Amino acid sequence: MAFTQVSKLIPQRLRQNGVEREVLAASTIDMANKALEEMFGADITQQYARAVSCKYRKIYVAAVDATLRQEIKIREKELVAKINQFLQKDWVDSVQVFV
Repeated sequence: MAFTQVSKLIPQRLRQNGVEREVLAASTIDMANKALEEMFGADITQQYARAVSCKYRKIYVAAVDATLRQEIKIREKELVAKINQFLQKDWVDSVQVFV
């Protein structure tokens, strides 16, 4: 009997059960929040901005501070690059910031 590595089984099972996209979206949101914390500091992001959704290769970030919304939009390419670097794949193309 041959054994298969668990690291190969999990992605295969996720695809078979049709939840791979949802798991990847949740991971992307977590990585987006991590990237926001690295770029703007944990104190600021925990109070004023959070990634809340990921659809169609776009991260949706809720930001209550107008200045922070502008800064996120200005540094969008940097944020996208960080998220994709964390995920080790090109998954995110853009960021939509809203109140």
